[in-house]
Amino acid sequence: MRKLARFAWLALMVGIGAWAADQEKVFPLPEISSAYAVKAWSGRLYISDARTKDVLVYSLADAKLLGRIGKAGQGPGEFDSAPLIVPSADGLAAKSFSKLLFFSPEGVFRREAKGFGIDLMVSGFPVFPVETGYIGLPFVRGEDGQMNECIGRVYDQDWKPIRDFGVRFPSPTPPPPPPPGAKRGGSKQDVLLIKNCFDVVLAGGRLYQADSRLGLHLTVFDASGHQTGEIRVPVRPLDVPRAEKQRLLAHWREAMIKVLNEYNPIVPDAYPAFLAFRVDGSEIHAVTPASKNGRYEILTFDAAGKILRRGFFFPLEPSWGYLPEMNGHFDILDCRLYAVDYNEAAERYELRVTPLR
Repeated sequence: MRKLARFAWLALMVGIGAWAADQEKVFPLPEISSAYAVKAWSGRLYISDARTKDVLVYSLADAKLLGRIGKAGQGPGEFDSAPLIVPSADGLAAKSFSKLLFFSPEGVFRREAKGFGIDLMVSGFPVFPVETGYIGLPFVRGEDGQMNECIGRVYDQDWKPIRDFGVRFPSPTPPPPPPPGAKRGGSKQDVLLIKNCFDVVLAGGRLYQADSRLGLHLTVFDASGHQTGEIRVPVRPLDVPRAEKQRLLAHWREAMIKVLNEYNPIVPDAYPAFLAFRVDGSEIHAVTPASKNGRYEILTFDAAGKILRRGFFFPLEPSWGYLPEMNGHFDILDCRLYAVDYNEAAERYELRVTPLR
């Protein structure tokens, strides 16, 4: 009986330990001054800092600071803007304003690639290195000469455009100024106060392009920009409450009082179908506008569009007028959410690690 009781006690302790290890954890990040982009990869968490223009590297297991990558500057291995980070074939690729820099997973500088144009510099999206060159999301000029939209584009090793893919989509970032002599419209410009979401993820040699104007819909391309499939997830649109519409309009009018005669603010009747997404092995996780107790829903589905799980895990508050701000502050790896947010009370950034199963 004593052996049985001892075994039961040990089993209980192991069970409690496993339960505790699988709960949400919060780690302070006092080294971060202005978090800009977050990437979980290869047992590490990479966070680029908009103020210091470098990348801090942490251990995924315990958020221990392992070191820094790069620094602000124009020289080799230096960033001329806060970098956007993606994995490459042999390490990390970090897009700064005018160049793409390559590092080992540990942060050793290897090389850099220059030569892309202003349309790619200011687009606000990362550049994905592929075997034959690069994939980017540059601005494209409309008939009026202005750059208000972006598109997927495949480049060769010398940044020569090879192929455009997907559909044009409204840029979430401010466009560059129009060329001299471009015509300017005389009427008010419509401004959506809740923007649609568009994002691209490269994973497993495939490019996943999601556009909330089509619902929770992903178009899949190969590394050459050829479409290979589609993923459709049936989700019902979530209406924007009347009180929320009034709040957004009042806040916008107060903030934009000096230019009210130039813009026409619009709040759509429904939220976008998703706010961000990540590809995590064979699963895809999408953040939806549904919320409960201060957390937003994460919906998990497979490549066939079958919903596998859903739950209210996401702790970051969306910036409805500029969703990339929220999108850049989290990543998902091995079914764990890594979210970086500023704690006003503690006056510091914190990492929140949440299991999604």
